[in-house]
Amino acid sequence: DFGLATLKNGHWRVQEGDSRYLPLELLNNDYKHLDRADVFALGCTLYELSTGQALPSNGKRYSELREGKLAMMPGHSTHYVKLLASMLHQDPKKRPSPEDIIKSLSKLGSKSGLPLAPGGSRRSF
Repeated sequence: DFGLATLKNGHWRVQEGDSRYLPLELLNNDYKHLDRADVFALGCTLYELSTGQALPSNGKRYSELREGKLAMMPGHSTHYVKLLASMLHQDPKKRPSPEDIIKSLSKLGSKSGLPLAPGGSRRSF
């Protein structure tokens, strides 16, 4: 788990992981949208991979990421940057669902000319 393991009903809780991947709502002990917390963590992972820089563990950039504010990302398409920004949205209800992310990445892949398998997943060669 990227930051917090818990049952959806909130009765069993194990805190471990890395707070750099936790959204603001989990930091505030709001566990109503755990599926969207995973979307936030995935967005953080993609952002980290895309920028080539480790995520901040505190400070201004740490807070800005939890507000959905991204640093400039030269070399990446507007579509991709908007997807990342939506995955890091401060309001968990406004983050895309996993299905929406797959659709968005499929569109992005088809525009890039990369081969996609049926259903939008990439083929392995």
